Amino acid sequence: CRCSGDVERNRCFEADRREAASAAQPARRELEIAEEKILTLNDYAKGALSDERERTALEYSDAMTITGRDFTDERFARLRIHFDDDALAELTVIIAFENSSSKFNRALRVPSMGLWKRSTTG
Repeated sequence: CRCSGDVERNRCFEADRREAASAAQPARRELEIAEEKILTLNDYAKGALSDERERTALEYSDAMTITGRDFTDERFARLRIHFDDDALAELTVIIAFENSSSKFNRALRVPSMGLWKRSTTG
């Protein structure tokens, strides 16, 4: 998608999140992460299905992903409570890779691989 305005950028961002969730599907099954949790990622700040560590990591991901969003020193200190140097470096690399991959795919019109399908069983 070509993202030219805020609304389109938000749509692209949500599409990127869905694509990241689809890429995580095999790991989700292996780690026994409930599909419901994956589907509520957009509402992670409400905390219904995520713990403080997950919310802090997702907040960091948003700050790295959304242009112009700042990640304050206070937030970074909270991140350091949950992640040591190695884990923080790994988290940062993964977020940066996914952002780069998303931009690369969008620029070259690489379509979604359709790896994730919503479960029909409940």
